[in-house]
Amino acid sequence: MRCLLAVHGTRRAATADTIDSLMPLLADVSCDVVVAAPEAWDLPCLTLGNYQADQLSQEMYGFRLLALLHGCIQSGRQYDVVLLTDDRCLGISGAPLKQGLKLWFEDHGLGAVGVADEHQRYAPFAKFAPLLARWDVRYAGWKPNRPPFLGGVLLLGKPLVTKLYSQGLLPPPQWREWPTTFGDFVSVMCEAFKLPSFSVGTPANPRNPLFVAGVDPEGRRLISPQLLREEFMIYHPVDQVYGPSEHELRAGYKNLRAGRR
Repeated sequence: MRCLLAVHGTRRAATADTIDSLMPLLADVSCDVVVAAPEAWDLPCLTLGNYQADQLSQEMYGFRLLALLHGCIQSGRQYDVVLLTDDRCLGISGAPLKQGLKLWFEDHGLGAVGVADEHQRYAPFAKFAPLLARWDVRYAGWKPNRPPFLGGVLLLGKPLVTKLYSQGLLPPPQWREWPTTFGDFVSVMCEAFKLPSFSVGTPANPRNPLFVAGVDPEGRRLISPQLLREEFMIYHPVDQVYGPSEHELRAGYKNLRAGRR
C-alpha cells in the first residue's frame, strides 16, 4: 500500500513535529511526504511547495495540498490513500494505522474517510451549483445523508483521487471561490461521483482512530489527548486543548516516541 502524507504548514517546528508524530502510524506502508509552506524550510519531505502568505482560512488549506498531490501524480507516483492535514495535527499512538487503511481503502474502496462536522449541514445546492457546472461536475440528484467532513484530517482513497485528477480538480480552477469549506468540498465530490465515504464519529461522539474537532460555537476547549483511550491515533487541533499547552503536549509525546525507538 502506498500512502501520501500531505501537511499544510504555517510554523516550521510544529510542521516538523506533526510529520515526526504521524510517521510511526504509517511505518507499515510505503509513504511519501509533501509539505505546503510559506518559505523554504529544511524538512524531511519529497516536495516542499511554497505558497504566498495570505489570509486564507484554515478551513481551505486542503486545496493547496491538492496542488502538491497533482505534482506527485504528474511525476508518475500513484497512491492508495492520501492523508491531508496541517501543523495543528498530532499523532498520539505508536501503533501502525495500516489495518484501518486496508479495511477502508482496499477492502471497501472508500472515496474518503474523516470526521463529520456536527455543527454544519450541507449548504443549499444552489450555493455551489455554478462552480460545479463550471468544473463539469454533474449531479443526478442531491440527497446528502449526513453532515459534511471536517477538514482538519482527511483521508482520500484512490477512487476519489483518480476522479479528481481526471476531471482537472487537483485543485479545481478558481478554488478560492468555493463558498464553504474544504471538508465540505470533499464530501460534495464523493456525493457527486457516487463514491462511498465513511464518517468516523463526530467531535461530540469521537470514534477511534481519529479525534478531530472544529470550531466550537460556544468556544469550549477540547479534552486533552492524554485522556483519550489508547485506540485513538490522530488528534486535531492540538492548539485548542483545555489544560496543557500545545508546546507541552508536543514535548510529552515526543518523549514517548523517543522511548519507543
